[in-house]
Amino acid sequence: MNMIVTPLEITFGRMIVLMGLPPFVFSFIFSLLLGFALIPIIRRLSPGQQVRDDGPSTHLTKSGTPTFGGLIFIIPVLVFGIFAPIAKVPAFLQSSDASGAGSIRDLSFPFLSVEGGSLSPLTAMVLLMLFSGLVGFIDDYIKVRINKNGLSASAKSILLLIGIIFFTAYYLYFSGMKPYFLIPFTDLSLGGVPIEPEGFGKLIYGAVIVAVLYFTGNSVNITDGVDGLASSVTTISAVFIGMIGSSLNSQMSRVSSFFVFAIAGGCAAFFMFNKHPARIFMGDTGSQALGAAIGASAVLMGTFWILIPVGIIYVAESLSVVIQVAHYKRTKERVFRMAPLHHHFELGGWSEWKVTAIFSIIGIIGGVLGLLMVL
Repeated sequence: MNMIVTPLEITFGRMIVLMGLPPFVFSFIFSLLLGFALIPIIRRLSPGQQVRDDGPSTHLTKSGTPTFGGLIFIIPVLVFGIFAPIAKVPAFLQSSDASGAGSIRDLSFPFLSVEGGSLSPLTAMVLLMLFSGLVGFIDDYIKVRINKNGLSASAKSILLLIGIIFFTAYYLYFSGMKPYFLIPFTDLSLGGVPIEPEGFGKLIYGAVIVAVLYFTGNSVNITDGVDGLASSVTTISAVFIGMIGSSLNSQMSRVSSFFVFAIAGGCAAFFMFNKHPARIFMGDTGSQALGAAIGASAVLMGTFWILIPVGIIYVAESLSVVIQVAHYKRTKERVFRMAPLHHHFELGGWSEWKVTAIFSIIGIIGGVLGLLMVL
């Protein structure tokens, strides 16, 4: 009998290629072309972002740089999310038996949809990303056209939480999936022993998911303060999360891996326009969308804890703000020259290139540690 090798039967190395190459290449090329097309249009339509005067004085020269750059990678991911479930995998990625049967030309991506669910997990992640990006877009629009401070913190938080809560409710109760999370270091062959919350446990787990998604979104937003930093760090984080998802033996990990590799491709292309000196900022449009995408992929993989090592830069940036504010309120003294952490090093004499390079290297180290936790 002729056998078709399914994604779950493919070795880890081939799975990385299968899960990573199509979405990464598609998103990278699409985003690169879109960047060349959109940046001149955005320059004509937008007066540019006014840099706030509570950052390093060297950043004041960036005033007028166009924002809304997140559209460059959000649009390709949207297109990818629509067409990926019906796409065909390139023939060279498929294994076949000795007779040559089982050509990948006959195989699509059936793991991208879950039987019984009214909305595919891939679509749900894309929608959360789009909604978060829309909130960021509103914030950017207000900064550019009305007030450079943008949305109030409370209004922005409420809007983001609405999207996060809807996504969490979908995953826990309406997706057709059994929600689960993996306990790290308990079964290396699975990436951890799976726990499936039931009853009241679902509510507790739901609260954890909401907190993780909210924290991740805001952490990526905080990280976006130096040319090329958020795009480079997120490319690295997304690649490692994709690799981790490819190593786990579950359908949802494959879906999340597929999605997050598309994010990596878009961010890598955007870096070409966002590296110092930046031709365009991703703005909250991009950073809020990326935070939602990274967080959602880790949650659906059942490995939200992996964001600690893989997203070590996000964690450090957010903690620097928390520590600075808490310590200043108590002592009227500062721990850092300026928070978030990247500004501390800028004021210490590091160039934006150096901040981006060093933080990216640290991100790679964190990604390797995260990968080792599940292999």
